[in-house]
Amino acid sequence: MVIVLGKTIQVVQNYTSDPAKVLETLNGAEFKKISQQSLEGPSQSEISQYEVKLQDVRSACDAGDIVCGIEKPGLPREAQMLADHERYRTRQFAGEFRAVVEQVARGNGHRTLILVSDGFPLAPGAVPFGLLQAYFPEFRSTKAIEPDQMQDVMEPIFRLAVKANVPVYTIDSRGLYTESAFDASRGVNISVATQVTGALNSIAVDQGQTLSEIAAATGGKFFQNSNDLAASIKKALADGGEFYMLAYVPANAAQDGKFRKIEVQVRDNKAMVSAKRGYWASSPESRAPSPPAK
Repeated sequence: MVIVLGKTIQVVQNYTSDPAKVLETLNGAEFKKISQQSLEGPSQSEISQYEVKLQDVRSACDAGDIVCGIEKPGLPREAQMLADHERYRTRQFAGEFRAVVEQVARGNGHRTLILVSDGFPLAPGAVPFGLLQAYFPEFRSTKAIEPDQMQDVMEPIFRLAVKANVPVYTIDSRGLYTESAFDASRGVNISVATQVTGALNSIAVDQGQTLSEIAAATGGKFFQNSNDLAASIKKALADGGEFYMLAYVPANAAQDGKFRKIEVQVRDNKAMVSAKRGYWASSPESRAPSPPAK
């Protein structure tokens, strides 16, 4: 099943047991159109416009232009507005993603989710504030602009996927990407070129790490640095084709709802084990009966 998460949940390919249909859908015109719309979405557009303004104000400050004193004080406020927008979109995505996981968790047999994304930071505001501090290092000490983490939004999804044994395989749709310094379309002020390049590279890595975290937390795999989307899809489908279900009684019997780390080892040193890295113990709240619907 191929689902697009955006303003609404859109089913592009309904349930099928034929992997070829999935690959055909991903190579189809409709899916490519949706992907392009995502790359040109409001988030990317807002960030691009903000960076252009940072470049202009930086140039004005370097030249001693009066524009510097007028525009510079308002830059942190604009970064905060972008952070608020990103926080809303991340929560919206998390809600949609959870709905999909809940739906898949109700099924029978082995189920695998494949998430194709260009990544996103778990700290809304990391991108605009990272760029702001790169262009204007003096804003680095401003405590009010530190982005907050969204781990509390994603953890319930991880718990649900792990409990239902639904691994999530993630694919970085950016494909092969190089350092921003090699991007001829990007103009960077010479006075802050090193800082900006470092910030952009850090942002790119953070966005990929979110996809890596989703896969690791649920027992899936993370595929990156490849322009062959179909090959990554095939690997994910093949990996879920054969598996072992192992059960054991944990030594720690405490039902406290805390995370329990597990590690699966095999005697063959040449073998590679892919398994979820742990689970959350049951808690009194999770075992309590649900109140009747009203």
